[in-house]
Amino acid sequence: MAKMLRRLNADWQRTWGHPLELAETFVDIRHFAGTIYRAGNWQAAGRSQGYARGNGRYTARHNKRKERYVYPLRPQACSRLRNGQDDPSWGPQVQRVETSPKRLKSLVQLLAEIPDFSRAQRRKHRLEMVLAIGILARLAGKVDPLATSRYAQKMTQNQLRTLGAWRHAKGRYVAPSLATIHRVMTETDPEALQPVTHRWVTAQLTRQPLEALAADGKRINEANRNSKEHFETVILGCHHDAVPVAVRSCRDQGGDGGSLGGCRYPGSRHYDRCAPY
Repeated sequence: MAKMLRRLNADWQRTWGHPLELAETFVDIRHFAGTIYRAGNWQAAGRSQGYARGNGRYTARHNKRKERYVYPLRPQACSRLRNGQDDPSWGPQVQRVETSPKRLKSLVQLLAEIPDFSRAQRRKHRLEMVLAIGILARLAGKVDPLATSRYAQKMTQNQLRTLGAWRHAKGRYVAPSLATIHRVMTETDPEALQPVTHRWVTAQLTRQPLEALAADGKRINEANRNSKEHFETVILGCHHDAVPVAVRSCRDQGGDGGSLGGCRYPGSRHYDRCAPY
């Protein structure tokens, strides 16, 4: 655990572009005393209120209060958190995604295969253009609609023209608004988007010999508003560089990686049950 804590902040900053101030954990005091955390200089920070998370909020009361422990990951972490203002270092690092016009056009052409849920008579921005901006923003480390909207506003006129953005009467190409990006992110069918994005990513990757593979599965509740079924996916990736190799959408509920089924390594007779990248 000590080795993990020493590298946690650097790993997080390298992946997400901003540092971490504290590590946090909860201990169920009915079964554990938290001795390992106290011995490792974690600081007790009180007990939880006994609520579970549901629908994005902690509103489901279960009355199982847990002891909360925190561990500072940076010098003067507590003083910065008590300051009441955002520290300049908390802002994500700007990441540039260098994509040629040819690649941008190929991405839009593939995304045009996805059925558009909106009505054409009230639409300024084409679905494939908004989705392309969302993918480029995600590659730059922007995850939520607000960050994606800010990314879109900083795109150049040449980029917007290549993606097929709506052109204003004054001649300028206009990036989609936050409301448009949010609607596209929530209403687009993920099962229709998944194979298209995989095909585009495949064309951009330079393959290296596979040494080891890792599998991980996640169930995303209420991710697909176009279907009553949940959306669960399993990804098979290269262990040393996280390059995806295959993906499979599942309907059977299970734990992390529990729905892998017959998805195995390349060359296996079960490998064809996955959708290869």
